[in-house]
Amino acid sequence: QNGALDAVPFGSPGVKNTGKQPEQHQYETGGTVGGPVMLPHLYDGHNKTFFFFDYENRHSANGQTSTYSVPNPNWLSGDFTSLFGTTTPSLYDPDSAYLVSSGSHKGAYARCAYGSTASVDGGSECANEGGRINMLPASRISKVTQKALGYFPAPNVSGAGTYNNYQNTGSVPDTYWHFDTKVDENVTKGWHSFLRYSMSHEVGTTFNDYNNAASPGNYGGAYHTTSFSGSFNNTVTFTPTLLGEFRYGLSKTDYNRIPVGGVFDPATLGFDAGFSSQSGLEGKMFPHFGFGGNGGFSDLGPLGYEEFQEDPLAQSIAASLVKISHGHSIKVGGEFRALRLNFYQWSYPSGTFSADDSWTRQFPQSSDSTGFSVASLLLG
Repeated sequence: QNGALDAVPFGSPGVKNTGKQPEQHQYETGGTVGGPVMLPHLYDGHNKTFFFFDYENRHSANGQTSTYSVPNPNWLSGDFTSLFGTTTPSLYDPDSAYLVSSGSHKGAYARCAYGSTASVDGGSECANEGGRINMLPASRISKVTQKALGYFPAPNVSGAGTYNNYQNTGSVPDTYWHFDTKVDENVTKGWHSFLRYSMSHEVGTTFNDYNNAASPGNYGGAYHTTSFSGSFNNTVTFTPTLLGEFRYGLSKTDYNRIPVGGVFDPATLGFDAGFSSQSGLEGKMFPHFGFGGNGGFSDLGPLGYEEFQEDPLAQSIAASLVKISHGHSIKVGGEFRALRLNFYQWSYPSGTFSADDSWTRQFPQSSDSTGFSVASLLLG
């Protein structure tokens, strides 16, 4: 199967997908072979020894399109006038809180707007507030946050406005192979035995949203997994009415996954050596940033629990006897199982940070249309 007749995947409702058609295909090959084991002049397994082998291989790429809400790169300098204008304040200084002494908001706390000396109660609380309306002072902007927000891709949807303004179309590859092999042996007329071994391997990934280390990854990542299992079985006919069976089985899987953006040292953003070292105890990756309230943008950085490793091992031993008597089957036996789950999964080894409008809105204790999540985060 290939994508020769496929169309470009749909975007979000109301957002036209202008991207190119992604690579999309699925190719599978495989086969089986089996029969008696025959080695000329060495061994004749006719009616005694048999083999079976199967193999399959798959290469695929699935096209995908996702739409995100990303900040305007111009805001990273602290200038939000393209969004809020230059006359009506929307961003307030978190360090300027004062107690309103009169009016309808008496007894509440309020803040002074950047670039405005007006206060809610008409007093002089904001007389010393400098700057410009809807612009953050450069000296107050966190360099760490500023550098982190720079990993957001730039908006690329024409006319989309503030939200649903970035669209990415690409392919998600996957490679898989698997085989089974089995040998059956009629040891004697009443004793049949077989040995089976199976193995599989898969390498894949999730969609790389931003094409960099800060891709959210949708709680997935780049992974590879190898599994194998085997069993040894013996069935013995002691008498026409008494059968015995013994079986041993083993299976093991190794699964490893890292964020789709790969390994990332937080020190690259300006975090100190202690923070970076602590992150390295679990797994260095891009920190997670979430946004809410006024300014509900898409996540930046892995969504969490993306670094994952497990290698479970299972073994079993079973034995049974079946007695056929007067039209009835009586079965006795036992089974022992050992199940070992070796597992780790880190949540946010490089930290998770969230921002909303509460740090830059006019009234700290109540939400309104003022304040903005990106501005709050830029202030650290």
